[in-house]
Amino acid sequence: MANRALVFEDNPINSRLMTMFLEQSGYFVELALRPSELEQKISKGFEIVFVDTASPALGKDTLEEIIHRSKTSQQFVCPPIVAVLNTTKETEIRRFLNMGMDGYITKPISVKSLKETIDRVRSGKAGAAPGEDVVDVEKLSSALGVSNLPVLVDLFGQFFATVEKEIGEMRTAADVKDFDTIRAKSHSIKGASRNLRLNNIGKLAEEIESQTKYPSQSLNLHQIITNLEAAITRVYNDFSAKYHK
Repeated sequence: MANRALVFEDNPINSRLMTMFLEQSGYFVELALRPSELEQKISKGFEIVFVDTASPALGKDTLEEIIHRSKTSQQFVCPPIVAVLNTTKETEIRRFLNMGMDGYITKPISVKSLKETIDRVRSGKAGAAPGEDVVDVEKLSSALGVSNLPVLVDLFGQFFATVEKEIGEMRTAADVKDFDTIRAKSHSIKGASRNLRLNNIGKLAEEIESQTKYPSQSLNLHQIITNLEAAITRVYNDFSAKYHK
């Protein structure tokens, strides 16, 4: 049975090209033309999902909400979602990865680049955005003046275990709008991640800390926590691939 891929693309030329590329890569392709159709089909057992993020029909808030509901659903396991981008700008790539997408591919797309993206994403490696956090124990050893690499590897392991617990506590606090707990936990994550030179995670945690000082009515607590968790998960996957073989 062929693998199944879902493609959200409202341009008929682009959707035909994506279909051709994916079929050549061994996938059966189904299209979604509207945001509501995309969200409805994500739960239907696809191995991977591609979303044209520049589609006029799909605003940033709509996409973020679809990703959040799909990733947090208790009814199905969300497949990897890949952003199809018109840009190579670091800020845009990071924005979609922080939104919770599992990887990205930039146009123009070829069969080769598509296969490489699929292999990377399905193996749990999102592909870091330019400037994205990457665990480099050797580099950190040099920066800190610490020569015991196993200790640093263990330190990263402790960091990921700790932040997993703190993210859970933040989610519980978000249910009751406990801004003080969310602020305290995000402050803790900010400090630890910056000491480990995980600056993007530190920046996201700092944004949460700042937003919860004077929260607005429109603040989506669960979404901003999901964005932070997605960034941490990508770095953890990179760390595991390198140091837990």
